[in-house]
Amino acid sequence: MNETVVATLFVVLGILPFILTLLSQALIKKAVVRSIVQVISVILFFAWMVLFYFHYQGYFSIYLNEFLTVSIFFIVYAAVLTVILVPIRFLTKIPSFIFRKLLHVSCFMSVIPVILLCKTEMLATFILIMFMFLISNAIGIVEPYEWYKTLFVEKRKGEVRSSFVLFFAVAALLTYLGWGKLYSPYLPIVSILAWGPGDGAAALIGIPFGKHKWKMKWVDQNKSIEGTIANVVVTFISVVMALFLLTPLAWYLIILFGLLVSLVCSFAELVTRRGFDTLTVPLTAFIILSFTVLL
Repeated sequence: MNETVVATLFVVLGILPFILTLLSQALIKKAVVRSIVQVISVILFFAWMVLFYFHYQGYFSIYLNEFLTVSIFFIVYAAVLTVILVPIRFLTKIPSFIFRKLLHVSCFMSVIPVILLCKTEMLATFILIMFMFLISNAIGIVEPYEWYKTLFVEKRKGEVRSSFVLFFAVAALLTYLGWGKLYSPYLPIVSILAWGPGDGAAALIGIPFGKHKWKMKWVDQNKSIEGTIANVVVTFISVVMALFLLTPLAWYLIILFGLLVSLVCSFAELVTRRGFDTLTVPLTAFIILSFTVLL
């Protein structure tokens, strides 16, 4: 068979599980049937990966072996976190907002090693998209069960799955643009760190200790001045440390960009509602940090 035809078939077959998942979420109302369809889509995706590996092993053996290495690392990381976090949730009296932030930290920290371990931006992007698909389906399969509702206390239905999907989609986009188009693999990492630690600090300080709420109408009234201050400070520290370790920028430029990113991103987090800071904050940081490429 013509190699172009084979490549086209692989593309179509690779997209099919994603389409099946989207259709099941949009059209199937019964939870059990939807879970079965999502299990089938995961099986199809793994079958596609196996066929892809054996067909192209001779051409891309270096990248395929690297892909397997990074994927195994990610799976082991997820398994270890599950073993740690599930007992914490069910066997302790940890407050729900603290457990949510433990999940939050686990999520954004999982992406950084993937980017650092990959040798090309396309491989890193593909792996992030792959795990976005797998995690979305895994959550969709277990969502109907009561233990899931106890494990994840959601503010609105489907919040956990949509948050995971949005985060991995943003991480994949920033990796492709920052590393692939601007030739700066540090950009997606620093942009993610401009969101994750600061957002977690804002909740951990703001919820128990935030006594002074923002009064402006265009700001989420549940957010506090104390939480925003914590966000600014932790984001500044995270960005400065990342730029210092990953870039050759002069110290005064690192301080300058650390201040700009922490202030602007904290403002973006302040005015963003319904959890979309997962999108707005990393993108805001990415735009600001893109100027470091010119220096």
